[in-house]
Amino acid sequence: MKKVLIYLFVVVIILLLAALAYFYYRSKQSTKQQVPAIADALLVIKSDQLFKKISSNALAHPSYYWKLRQSAAEDTTATWNDAGMDLPANLYGYHLPAFKASTFFIHTPIKDSTTFLRFASKNFGIHILPADSNKTRAISTDSVISMVIDQHQVIIGISLEKEQTMSALYELLKDTSSIPVTQHPLYPKLMESKADVVYAGEDDYISIDFDNGAIHAKGTFQTQLIHGAKRTRAKQFEENSIASFQLQADIDSLIRRNKAFLAKYSIPADTLTRYFGGYLDAEWKANWLEQQDTVITYGYDDNFEKTEQKEIRNTKVPEFYVRMKASPHLANYIPKQVVYQLHFNKRADTLTYGTGTDFSSTILTEETPYFLRFQLNPSKMEKHVPSFLQAFNRISGQAEQLEGNRIEMEIILTNRLKNINSLVQGLFPEQN
Repeated sequence: MKKVLIYLFVVVIILLLAALAYFYYRSKQSTKQQVPAIADALLVIKSDQLFKKISSNALAHPSYYWKLRQSAAEDTTATWNDAGMDLPANLYGYHLPAFKASTFFIHTPIKDSTTFLRFASKNFGIHILPADSNKTRAISTDSVISMVIDQHQVIIGISLEKEQTMSALYELLKDTSSIPVTQHPLYPKLMESKADVVYAGEDDYISIDFDNGAIHAKGTFQTQLIHGAKRTRAKQFEENSIASFQLQADIDSLIRRNKAFLAKYSIPADTLTRYFGGYLDAEWKANWLEQQDTVITYGYDDNFEKTEQKEIRNTKVPEFYVRMKASPHLANYIPKQVVYQLHFNKRADTLTYGTGTDFSSTILTEETPYFLRFQLNPSKMEKHVPSFLQAFNRISGQAEQLEGNRIEMEIILTNRLKNINSLVQGLFPEQN
């Protein structure tokens, strides 16, 4: 018996060492990926690290993953196990100076182009464009994703602002000035974090971890649009609020940048910068209120004379409040109705308006370094948020002003299932 246990122990050790050697080899191979020398930001997606996280989570919760596997087997669409992809241990992406900040490029090998296209079509709405040379061109229905594919590789352009990237993809395939990612000046900065996904630019840095039950994101960036207060005191919001927000900062530049947007709601940006006192909080409570609205219609009497008819309607509206430090003069410029009827309260240098009349407010005495705090509960917001956000019970965040124009922000997205990996819950929301 003792010998059997020793043999088993040796076998386990050998298997563990073999697995470590395999992942180490894949990690080394992934550093051979090339990026343009002119890239001004790098991105890494640590696919092997994510695989190990999900595998260990599957061992801890086999029943959930067994149901997931059965559901996938019944689905006739292409799955992630049959994607035709040849993912390296670390998948690198990059940004080019000529493109907007939300545009990124990823270059990766694939096992089979036909299988990959079928997978991309089923899961991302990719459709093939008319043939051009010996490459296959494809684009997503929403124009966010573009790609050029040959038999063994694909180069993908992702632009959240739907920037045209197709011509750049062809140029990148022919680029002979690319360098190994390890030789890029930003590579050491990219590797500073052990997070699952990391973005590194000259002035910006973002890391994202897909943990069990929550996604943790942290970033540092430079901006001149907001300059937050170094020390603040938090407002006490109701625990069951649907959403809350608190900001103490100089946002004059941000207001001016969004002048056209504010004008759509009859809010004059110049007046706002003149009277706004640098503090704003808002709360959407879980209650519903009843408002009366007078609807005026016109008709004709028996003598064909035009008459006015008034009808009073009772409408249920959400209870929310916005409170700010501002000159009382600002109240004259804020519309009395924005979708819902608004009530106003003026006290010293504080102006509050909302759909209700509960203008009480409690500020905690303890100081913190966070000039921005927010939280929302998408599961309570129903149709008011995109469906993919409803997979989260809570989204919260806070920001701190660093030296100069640098801001550090942290965001936590809490899933409904606290013991299941957050990436799995995001990929298969129907199982939650």
